[in-house]
This record gives sequence, structure tokens and C-alpha cells, in this order.
Amino acid sequence: MLFAVIGYIFHFIRSTLNLLDYRVEWDGENFRINYGLIKNNTFVFASSKINAVFVKQPFLARLFGLYYVEVAVVGLGNEKAESPLICLLAKRERVKEILELCGADFYCSAGDIRSHKAALVSGGFYALVSAGIGFIILQLSYLPFTLPVTAAIFISALPGVFLSYKVKTVAYDEHVFHYTKGIFSKTRAMFKYGDIQDANFRSNFMFFKKRVARMTFHILSGSNIKKHRTGYFSLTDLESAAENILKNKDSSAGLLE
Repeated sequence: MLFAVIGYIFHFIRSTLNLLDYRVEWDGENFRINYGLIKNNTFVFASSKINAVFVKQPFLARLFGLYYVEVAVVGLGNEKAESPLICLLAKRERVKEILELCGADFYCSAGDIRSHKAALVSGGFYALVSAGIGFIILQLSYLPFTLPVTAAIFISALPGVFLSYKVKTVAYDEHVFHYTKGIFSKTRAMFKYGDIQDANFRSNFMFFKKRVARMTFHILSGSNIKKHRTGYFSLTDLESAAENILKNKDSSAGLLE
């Protein structure tokens, strides 16, 4: 435990020093990000190369109303597959100013669409399966209070099911697609259709007739944020977004020119 604590403290100090003197410069076309006292890091890229924007709120940051902005850029990332940040933790008003300044083309004119209520059925089913597995393990272990413990497992999972349903949204118009996720750490991901490489819909036996599915898609990126998946939504909405993907020219084609 002592070694673990010392290691955590060392990692915290090192991470803090690496983020000191964090500077972001933007000339209207290009970004230059420079940071770090122990190890200097510099990112330079054109704003036109950004193919996704993520506004994130870690759990502790949510308590203080803070956000940070991360971008995905094709071919850009460090050895830890981290993406450049164009804004460290800041208040909502400041983040909004930054996005209006250098991310206006990721703005969505349509409002958020809530996850389909059928997602509650899916979450409840998996909670029931988890409780059933717990019941079998307890029975095989000959432990007492099998039914009360199983019931407690199932009931304790229900708030997570409901919160997962409440926080997932999508939004789309003719130009961009957004989705949100995260119960404790919240993320809003924003994409232009031309940066989405593919899209497929996945449903299950409970939702097929109700035309409810979730969408999985990929983007080109130099980091570990290539794959994305929404929650469960009406297939009509997801198909409308997919039609816009097909209508828009693949922006990655310009990378080879």
C-alpha cells in the first residue's frame, strides 16, 4: 500500500508539472499547443484537420461546473494515444466562447433527442441476469441469505439503469451529429458527417419489432477514439443521421491529395 501511495503521489506531481504553462495559440487556421516543464510537448495542426470535438466533464469537475475540450485529429497523438486539448478545465461560459471561436462548424442547430424508453427494458434485463448469476454463485457456495442478497444486487443496479437511460442523447442536423454519454463523467461528442467512415445499427430480439437500435461508427484518428457507439434510439432518427453521412463527401479523401 505504501508503494502504491508513493507511486500515485509521484504520478500526480509529474502530471501536474507536465500540464504547467499550458498554452494554446490559434491564428484562425492553425493550432499550436505547447505544455510541460519536465517534458515539453508541442502539437501543431490545422483546424481543418479536426474531425471530432469532445466536451468532457470528469466527476469532480462536474461538482464545480467545469469542462475541458478535446479534439481528434487524423494522425495526431502521442505515445499514450492522448488527444490534444484546446481548453483545460474552465467554466461553461468560457468553453462556449472557445467553441464559438474555433469550433463553430461543429454546432448543431437541432435539440437533443432522449434515449428511447426501451433502453430501460434492456438495462433491467441485464440487471436481472446479473442478479441471477449472483444467485447461482451464492447457491453453489452454500452461503446464507441467498435471496435477500440477490434482491439487493438487482435493486442496487436499477438506479444505474435509469441514470444510463437519462444521460444518453443524440442530436443531428444536415451538417453534424452529436451524442452524449456518461453517468459520473459526462462526454458530449461532436462530428461532421464527412468525418464518419461508416455506420451500422445493432438491435436485439426485444427491440427489433419496435424499431429501436443503437448506432456504431468509426472516425479516422491518431488516438484511441476511433470507435463510437450511441445508446438505444428510434431507428427512424438513426437512419436519418445515416442518410446525411451518405450525402456528405468523405473528408478523409483530401488527406491523400
